[in-house]
Amino acid sequence: MRGVDLAKWTFDWDLTFALLTVHPDGTVLHRYGGRDAREPDHWLTEASFQRFLEASLSSHAAHEPQQGSQYESQQGNQAKPKEAPPEPLTIDSIPAFAERDKGACIHCHSALPALRLDAQFQGDWTRDKLWVYPPPAKIGVDLARDEQSLITLVAPDSPAGRAGLRAGDRLTAIATATDLMALLHDLPPAAVTLQLDYQRQGAAHTAALQLAAGWKIYTPREFAWRPSKWGLSPAPGFGGPVQDAAQLKALGLPESTFAFQVDYLVTWGENQARGKAAAAAGITKGTIILGTDTTRDFDSIDHFHAWWRLKVSKGSDVRIATWQDGDVKFITLPRAR
Repeated sequence: MRGVDLAKWTFDWDLTFALLTVHPDGTVLHRYGGRDAREPDHWLTEASFQRFLEASLSSHAAHEPQQGSQYESQQGNQAKPKEAPPEPLTIDSIPAFAERDKGACIHCHSALPALRLDAQFQGDWTRDKLWVYPPPAKIGVDLARDEQSLITLVAPDSPAGRAGLRAGDRLTAIATATDLMALLHDLPPAAVTLQLDYQRQGAAHTAALQLAAGWKIYTPREFAWRPSKWGLSPAPGFGGPVQDAAQLKALGLPESTFAFQVDYLVTWGENQARGKAAAAAGITKGTIILGTDTTRDFDSIDHFHAWWRLKVSKGSDVRIATWQDGDVKFITLPRAR
């Protein structure tokens, strides 16, 4: 991502794989890739990729170049002189990130933390900026993997369900799940009406989805897969592998229990205060963590870390549930940071 203009080439930088088809005038025609809380390649199939390319060709043929674009001028149309393009916004041009940049290669997942650092430096950071590229489930729908304009599920008590959408409806301006996520990404987090064109049994319709204020907010479970979570505060300052069925049995815990064994504490670098605070409270390598006094319903270590970053208030005390000598014991971690 070094040198890539983040203001021009926008996509969900947390993801595993992304493709954009672009008209010569700079208009993004369709997007492919993307992911949600399911497996990273959920939306990646050979059939869906073929449909994405076919939709891109159709959209390209129907597209009218932007008035005044360089492409339009090259085609011989009368166009007003273009203003000088703005300076590109690149990861390596963000001072707060440049201080941390230690290598020649910048990965996509560095983009969101870099932009967050820049927004914090500029005093323009709000928590609403965490909720990027909401998945289709946020409006109450799911889409077919191979034919991603096709709705396969509509949650009854959801914006889509209340707007009258049904399984079997086909979105007409959406070629991929990523197209839909990009559309949702561009909407505000406040209450808003989303108009979706669709076909039902060959007839054209438009659904008006009423999205309530806060509709974009992710749950920790939805947010868990995102690597950008690691740069958020507060954080526990420790982690480790989740215990499997055999390990749980050896510990005397039911197979359904979530538990992980601490194998690192962050006692180095700029966040060393977190790990040192955990160590001072009594957490060591080998400690078995079950969760906290309020929450133990975790799916993974990523879920635990996402919950901590989204639900724990900075400066608050957290009571951590541990398994010691065949019993649950609590360790208080003071002043989360």
